Amino acid sequence: MASKYSLAHKWPFKSIVEVEWIDSLSSNGWRRPEDHHQNMEDTLCKSVGFFVKEDKKFLSLGQSQGLTTGNVADVIHIPKFAILKRRTLK
Repeated sequence: MASKYSLAHKWPFKSIVEVEWIDSLSSNGWRRPEDHHQNMEDTLCKSVGFFVKEDKKFLSLGQSQGLTTGNVADVIHIPKFAILKRRTLK
């Protein structure tokens, strides 16, 4: 069965980006203030997605995109100060 879509269609988001970044941490429960800092380590994350937008504060990557609507879904907004490494894959 032939699809009504072909490889010639123009996807709205073409660039794919990989980002390594440091995530924020949280602790919960009632403890002394100094105990909330026990066993805390940097949380290194890696995200890959379609480049959606970049401004002075954030880099936004989308997980999925729609060909017919031009919409993007599941967008992560990574604070630029948390980014350690970035590369364009496509």
